[in-house]
Amino acid sequence: MIQQWLRTRLAYRSAASILILVGLLGILFVLLTLKLVSDQEQNRQAEQLVGLLDTVDNTLRIAVFLADKQLAGEVI
Repeated sequence: MIQQWLRTRLAYRSAASILILVGLLGILFVLLTLKLVSDQEQNRQAEQLVGLLDTVDNTLRIAVFLADKQLAGEVI
């Protein structure tokens, strides 16, 4: 019955075509947004990791300079 309507009714066929097109565009938009957000989040996490490593590096340098085994052990 639905197939018959789609074959004989221009309005139904047009509406179905538009819905399919909008659905495909929606999926494309979601996939592009997912990729963009994923890349941004990876960059943000990499920046945070570099900041944390810099902090640990500075603390470790101080521990080595002072020959403080306890501080060096806490860093590790």
